[in-house]
Amino acid sequence: MSSFSQFPGPLQNIIERPSETQCNGTIKRTTKRCLSMAMKQWNPDVFLPMCRAHQRNKIPSSRCGFLMTDNKTCNRLMQRIPLPYFQLCPDHISHPDNPCYLLKLPIEIRFEVYRYFLPELPIHSIGYSTVSPDYRNLLHVNRQVYLEAKDLLYSTTTFVIDVRTHGIFMCGRAIYEPLPVDIHRLRNNSLPMKPKNDIFIRNFDFNSVKNYNINIVLESNMDPNHRPLVSGPQFRPAWLWDEEVEVYDIRDSLDPVIHYLKRSRGLNRLNVKLDIDTGFNWEQQQLITNAKILLEPFLKLRQVGHPCLRDIGRVSISSPARYQSKTTVFAPRINYGTNYMPRCVVPYIPSTAIEDITWQNYQQDWEKCLQSNTPTPARSPMYRMFMEMKKFYKELTGSLTGLSKGGRDDWLHRARVAREQDDLQGFYDVRKEMVDTWQLYLEGEEAKKNILTNALSKMLDGDPAP
Repeated sequence: MSSFSQFPGPLQNIIERPSETQCNGTIKRTTKRCLSMAMKQWNPDVFLPMCRAHQRNKIPSSRCGFLMTDNKTCNRLMQRIPLPYFQLCPDHISHPDNPCYLLKLPIEIRFEVYRYFLPELPIHSIGYSTVSPDYRNLLHVNRQVYLEAKDLLYSTTTFVIDVRTHGIFMCGRAIYEPLPVDIHRLRNNSLPMKPKNDIFIRNFDFNSVKNYNINIVLESNMDPNHRPLVSGPQFRPAWLWDEEVEVYDIRDSLDPVIHYLKRSRGLNRLNVKLDIDTGFNWEQQQLITNAKILLEPFLKLRQVGHPCLRDIGRVSISSPARYQSKTTVFAPRINYGTNYMPRCVVPYIPSTAIEDITWQNYQQDWEKCLQSNTPTPARSPMYRMFMEMKKFYKELTGSLTGLSKGGRDDWLHRARVAREQDDLQGFYDVRKEMVDTWQLYLEGEEAKKNILTNALSKMLDGDPAP
């Protein structure tokens, strides 16, 4: 049997199941119901019936308005419940057949109700969710409320995406992770996502998100004095690491981000911030040139409502957060009741902005390009050629060890530089080197085969005749 005591707030003091013939007052000495005969001249539709001793206790009354199956109301006497609660007796206040009055309100008012459950700050890429449990409970009301609240969350809340050397992070998950770096090949951007990240990407409604903050951090393997950092699983060997290769690695890592941004229906706000490690000893002009290379993939976007390109930030190599971003990728498992979810932690890196008139002009051109309605340039045929070459490169270096040169002399890096510069002849030269290497390998294998065949024939010919 239902009771008002299970509800918090003013319902705790409501008199349950008052009587129409007996006194509903309370004896102060025993704090129990009086239960004496009520006065006959008492009107129960205005105040609860009281005896002569408690006639000064005027408690407003009401009638239960629950609609029964025979289209008649319950009409049971009850103490008037203060707003915003409906006038329902204890047996019907939590009845499953109660109508949902929220859906009878105009959708504009429902959205104002939903806003009380939405996060006030952007949803960062760290491992702790800023969405309140009340919002999650709101999603379980029914399907209509779920769709409306979800669309409002995606369309008004800002989502943060962090792009770093070891992956792309969003909502506490690594939605993109490159292959581990070894001494024989470059970082490969075709590694499949982990199963839990595949589920997140399939369920997350990228089409409805309208506000993004993109934080890009270009991390160096050198300190400000251009000395190699301590080796570790997140570092390349000093003889293999190269500044140019790192720039293009991060630039290629932005392709999945652009893919998610293009899926948005009516992208409104896009804030992009680029931080460059002080380990890159670049002059001002070289710094701006490499920043343009990194930000070029965003020029494929069009009709963005309010794009904003922030000033270039310089990141201190001695920052503890900077070192933590290199070494600590995954936080300890977080206990959510009976479920343990491993979450990524992407620490905040403080930076100092630089100002330059050339960069300010580029910022204006960059923002105008994203706001324009002009169609995006057609993709160069070299892009498809590069993707096919990348597949061949992966198979070739996987079958034949020791072929990858590493650094900026690597075939794959030289090919993507030629792709970005639209250098068709340079691309053909790189591809020819790979083909020639494969032909030399086949010729060597054919020579080994002939030698072994001749040796086998001589061995068999040396057998005595039967």
